[in-house]
Amino acid sequence: MKCILKNDDQGYRIYQSEVILNNQQEMIDEINSAYAKFIKNVDKEDINTLPFSNHKDKEGKTFISGISNFFAFTAPSPLFYDLYIELRDAIRDYVGDSRRLYMDAWVNYLPYDTESILCWHNHAFTYHGYISLDPKKTITDFEDWQITNQPGYIYIGPGSKKHRVILLEEHKNPRITIGFDVEDKTILPETAPTYDGNDEAGYTMLPLH
Repeated sequence: MKCILKNDDQGYRIYQSEVILNNQQEMIDEINSAYAKFIKNVDKEDINTLPFSNHKDKEGKTFISGISNFFAFTAPSPLFYDLYIELRDAIRDYVGDSRRLYMDAWVNYLPYDTESILCWHNHAFTYHGYISLDPKKTITDFEDWQITNQPGYIYIGPGSKKHRVILLEEHKNPRITIGFDVEDKTILPETAPTYDGNDEAGYTMLPLH
């Protein structure tokens, strides 16, 4: 893992995951398998109490956009363990000190016909980022800058910046990215334990070791 882009004016950095570059297809296969097992066991009647973000598509059907507790979702995978180590080191490098940090992470597993759901939004945490596992041909637009996504990119920046995903072409298989939020406050503000500003409580943040 190394930093490949540093923009101090806008406050963001991009790191390159060597784990993804060397093992992308195997990691995609693991996510596909884990997702299939998860969906099979979801209690549709109790959907709002489970650790994921659910939305409705254009036809009003509910679908899952983000499954939280991501590194538990993929455990005990050696590849995703190694990805966690890369992410931890990238976050520590970005923050620049040893302060206490708390992180949650989720997988976005999005078919093409639900992509329009990811319109403008921000995150009520100090830092926000994402990992491009299989980003397809997309751009993440932050109003003041854009990231042309590539496999293995680890983006970290301010959580307050609004952003959206721009699709450059249709894709058949789901686009797979791993989102994460990082908090450095000892006492969280009332709006902190939310995913996308929808005021749904989330209890998936863990100390970053």
